[in-house]
Amino acid sequence: MSVLQVTKKFEGAAVPKKPSELANGATEKIQIPSIKYLNHEFLVRFYFNDAGLEQVTLALKNPGKRKELTQIAELIAKDLSKTLGEAKQQASDNSGAKTLGWIWDRTDQRVSIFMISFGPTEELSDGGFLNVNYQPPVKSSSNSGR
Repeated sequence: MSVLQVTKKFEGAAVPKKPSELANGATEKIQIPSIKYLNHEFLVRFYFNDAGLEQVTLALKNPGKRKELTQIAELIAKDLSKTLGEAKQQASDNSGAKTLGWIWDRTDQRVSIFMISFGPTEELSDGGFLNVNYQPPVKSSSNSGR
């Protein structure tokens, strides 16, 4: 998909004021400020490289407490498993940071959920986030490192 196709397809899509960049150089060119998914609000970022759409990221807005963040991540994983099947799951809880992750790595797409909460308490005093990432099929050998 091109930037123009995404803009036409999704209502509210706009150019971000401060675009972010992924480690592989893909640049955020389109953003949707707010969508609802499973009764939670997300910011949507569309990242592009020279070949087109590289990744779509849903970033949870207002993550709340660590327990809530964990429950939301688990709820999304359960919902995605209905259509994508079983995922590889990763988890760790050390040094005041808790991480959870699920990956559905298929030939036609890659979907992942990544949650991290910082700080020793339930309050997420040092921050936390939850991202759901979608990567379309690889179109060229330059993207084969995923």
